[in-house]
Amino acid sequence: MHRAGWLLLVCTACAVARGAPMATCWAQRRCIDVSVVPNADAGPCPGAGCSYTACLTVNLGGAGCRKDGQVSYSCVKDETVCNAIDWFRGDGTVVGNIGDGHTQCQTGAGGTSVQFLLKDGRGCRRSTAQYTDASLPGGTAVTCAGQRVAGTSGCTGNAKGCVWTVDLPDCAPTPAPYTPAPQPTPAPYTPAPQPTPAPY
Repeated sequence: MHRAGWLLLVCTACAVARGAPMATCWAQRRCIDVSVVPNADAGPCPGAGCSYTACLTVNLGGAGCRKDGQVSYSCVKDETVCNAIDWFRGDGTVVGNIGDGHTQCQTGAGGTSVQFLLKDGRGCRRSTAQYTDASLPGGTAVTCAGQRVAGTSGCTGNAKGCVWTVDLPDCAPTPAPYTPAPQPTPAPYTPAPQPTPAPY
């Protein structure tokens, strides 16, 4: 084979590999960014001591990411409500053909978890992954499992997505109210007796 033909073959193979779908948790891990930010109050989670907003961003320029083009779809939840681990069907909106930089966020109470779903290619099947990101508050744990492993339904009715679970940090303990230590009651002032002057 001529050198030009060999180079064409190699470049074509590279292009195919680069455009491979994110069909496993580990393939997606290299192509997403997760952030967790504490909120000023409980927000949409009444009764909670605190809340956090977690976001998942598609980053096709990430180190080791071999995905080009668009991700098949996601089930995007409403970030203005208090989310937790639950089913995607009924409270997730299908967003298809997701491009690089797409960000979706969820708010949850401290000490709970929220979930994101990404499906690409033939789907996650029984893939799993887990890592802890020390750069996130509390060293947030992030895990991934195919829907058949996670046991969650998808907003499309199938079970082929990768489900990313983000554990939100616990709320900081509420400091006890300050109570000053009791002070001893001072004894009443009694003037010292004065000597009676001698008569003049």
